[in-house]
Amino acid sequence: MDLKLKDFYLDREFFNVAVINYLTNRKIPFIIPCVKRERSGGIRELLKGRKSYSAEYTMRFKEDEATFQVNVVVKYSKDKYKEKGVKLFAYCCIQHEFTNRKHI
Repeated sequence: MDLKLKDFYLDREFFNVAVINYLTNRKIPFIIPCVKRERSGGIRELLKGRKSYSAEYTMRFKEDEATFQVNVVVKYSKDKYKEKGVKLFAYCCIQHEFTNRKHI
């Protein structure tokens, strides 16, 4: 069976150094939602602003580390989840092209 992986869209449970390094070393394109673990610092430092953007981020676990592109997406909630205002979401993206498009 000849199976070729085009893209991987993984759940947030896969957001760890081991999985990111494994997929990166095998050159498999993927997107994983980032997990906010600490009360301050880490991914939370990137979740600021009112516009979507990309940044490079290094995640460390014991002696291992993974450096990857994080795409921060800004979405206005419009009364979703009984809240109004801006929501920020972060995604770990490897070998994916991120474009900041305006929707009309």
